[in-house]
Amino acid sequence: TPAQAYATLARRTREPLRSARAVCTALAIPAAEVDRRLDDCYNALLANPRPNSEADTGELLEALGVFDIPKQLTPHELAVVDLFLTAIDALGGIRACHQHGLTRWFTTGNLTAAYLSLTATKPLPTTGN
Repeated sequence: TPAQAYATLARRTREPLRSARAVCTALAIPAAEVDRRLDDCYNALLANPRPNSEADTGELLEALGVFDIPKQLTPHELAVVDLFLTAIDALGGIRACHQHGLTRWFTTGNLTAAYLSLTATKPLPTTGN
């Protein structure tokens, strides 16, 4: 897995940022996107790693979506994402962790999982419709 590849590289090189960047590059994630993703988590995970934490850090990077391979969405898929965003507004918003999951599914093009997730969500009592 990308998390395991990261852990192996980071353990060998003792350079967590370069290791994460190498895994992203191997996954063909565009450089600008790699920079954005790693900037978002650098201070918390990569700047001052604890000894022997490479496997845990790799799993966290994977869970955060750092290693997600972006899919170029078609115009039809982009229209579906817009409808999902309209549905989220009608729900009155969603929890941050749910939003994170949806963002990852949008990025990877897994719109079926996004749809099923939203169908199981109830509107917020104070702001939902």
